[in-house]
Amino acid sequence: MALTDIPRTAVRTYVKVLRTPLDLGLRALGRGNGSTAAVAVDRVDSTVSEVAGSALGDRELKADGRRKRTAADERERATELRARAEQHTEATAERTERRRVQAKKSRETTKARATKTAEQRKDAARKTTARRREAAEEQAQKAKLDSAEAKAEALDERAGALAAKDEAARLRDAAETIKEERKAGA
Repeated sequence: MALTDIPRTAVRTYVKVLRTPLDLGLRALGRGNGSTAAVAVDRVDSTVSEVAGSALGDRELKADGRRKRTAADERERATELRARAEQHTEATAERTERRRVQAKKSRETTKARATKTAEQRKDAARKTTARRREAAEEQAQKAKLDSAEAKAEALDERAGALAAKDEAARLRDAAETIKEERKAGA
């Protein structure tokens, strides 16, 4: 170990000793790597390393401080990106849930409409069947009435024909009786 390594090691050890309780406390609180507080501790660590490196003229310690600052910046950026991704995921989940609910309502509405339409068709079919049945019954009654009227006319004609036959027979009998009376009186 070179004489210039001693101050660097002392600074690193000092920072590590000061940082350890903070890291443990943050982890216990659930604010480990990536949290705002952890990034703030990383920034303090990097600043101490850079300042000590500048004060001691140690380029390696100063470069180490810059690397730590860059790493802290990257962790902060990663934290922000995770937060944005989480927000995006939540927003997407909300949109998905809204769409699912809307689709369910739409399906229910469509189903209700279809059920209503089916009921209307069944009702219309029942009414049409009833109208046809009534029309058929009316037509059957009219046919029976027409048949009865035709029978009545036929019976009337037959009765008229029988009456005419009876009248003809009566007239014939009367004519014969008159003829016989003329023959007998003559």
